[in-house]
Amino acid sequence: MRNLAFGFIAAVSLAGIPAAHAADPESKAAVIAAIEASHSTYDAIAHEIWEWAEVGYQEKKSSARLQEPLRSAGFAIETGLVGMPTAFVASYGSGSPTIALLAEFDALPGLS
Repeated sequence: MRNLAFGFIAAVSLAGIPAAHAADPESKAAVIAAIEASHSTYDAIAHEIWEWAEVGYQEKKSSARLQEPLRSAGFAIETGLVGMPTAFVASYGSGSPTIALLAEFDALPGLS
């Protein structure tokens, strides 16, 4: 769950920073500061998803909860992919580089 939270924080924090500025030390410091400032918020989201423990194809609250901050950060959200109502893609910007994160956030019955 910690990796999901970090990937999520990084994706939202990096939104809006042009690739040309990625190597700039000041931009790197700004991203690190944004990640650190947002950590408790996204850590709380990760814990919520953990507590809900929704099984595959039924993770409606978890999917919606992940989409909220992405949408607020300016990501375009596409939902209901390949016949899975809880699957979504969040896209931001265009061009290169393309960065993708795959997150599995469904629970396995009887394990937690």
